[in-house]
Amino acid sequence: MTNSKGDFGHRTIVDTFEPVAEDGDPTRTYFGLSLMCTWFYLNFRDAEGKLHFAYRTALGLEGSMHFTCNESRDGALRKIELPEGKEFFRGPIQTTVSDGVYRMRSKPAEAGYATGQPFELTRAERTVEYREGEELAFSGRRIGPGMQVYVPSGPTPLFYSSLQHRVSGTAFGKRAEGFLWVDQAYLPPGVTWRNSDFFKGVELAWTPFGTEYTDGSVEMGHICYGANGFNFAMIATDSGEVLHKTDDVRARDIKYKPNTFPEHMYYEVDGVDWEWTCVDDGELPDQASGHDFYRSSEGLIRRVGETRTPKYYHSYNEFFPPAIKAWESTGRIIGR
Repeated sequence: MTNSKGDFGHRTIVDTFEPVAEDGDPTRTYFGLSLMCTWFYLNFRDAEGKLHFAYRTALGLEGSMHFTCNESRDGALRKIELPEGKEFFRGPIQTTVSDGVYRMRSKPAEAGYATGQPFELTRAERTVEYREGEELAFSGRRIGPGMQVYVPSGPTPLFYSSLQHRVSGTAFGKRAEGFLWVDQAYLPPGVTWRNSDFFKGVELAWTPFGTEYTDGSVEMGHICYGANGFNFAMIATDSGEVLHKTDDVRARDIKYKPNTFPEHMYYEVDGVDWEWTCVDDGELPDQASGHDFYRSSEGLIRRVGETRTPKYYHSYNEFFPPAIKAWESTGRIIGR
């Protein structure tokens, strides 16, 4: 592909950073880009081993809130529906930064404007607390430094950051163990993630993951394989060691199930093989889009040759089968 002057495709600049409360302030801009969205991704299993995947979306400074919690049911991850008046919160939010503490919480419910149980997320220098009404309550510690990724060119430049946490708590009255990501995406005014280049064919496979082994050690990270240079990885341990911080990422030997959900693949990160395998109850059919355009699934990812035994593990693999086929077979980005 030949680029015009000043166009570097979707190549990434990848680094780590030491987070402070102020850097998450929704009024801040980076590289002229404003905060489009804050995501909380919460992956956990309860004391009975039931798998859950939950996420909350906050748009900008005071946008509408969306929360979805999926539970393992009938061989897949399916949405949980709560009774009227007990729903997860949707409505206006308030974000504050004070004395080194970043806090996002729901504003009081107003008839016709906000619904559901209140929520609150609080992060300090190394710790996080997160509550969704009476149903979910988690706390824990940050793993490694923050990740930051910058895509300076293309029609929709991007700045993206992520903080990763190992958390414990209660879910629907049961003890639970898992991982929590607090991610922020900055895009040009008027651009959302779904109408950006990234969701329309540049992102091919993206896997945030967390693993705690039986020896107590923890690894968390992101691995992303994309088109036109959109590749990055940052993987860190609970001791603070950064295993990878790179844009040298490839994917190979991708296998699909008959229903088009991903089954197995390898990422190559700095030439090191990381193997992803789906789990039996990991498909997210309620989030599927199009005939096979968007498919996501929970699984396990670890280095090939790893000898430690996983105790708690999650890896949310976002997958775009037609975009992968188009890029790998023709070098074309679909949707452009």
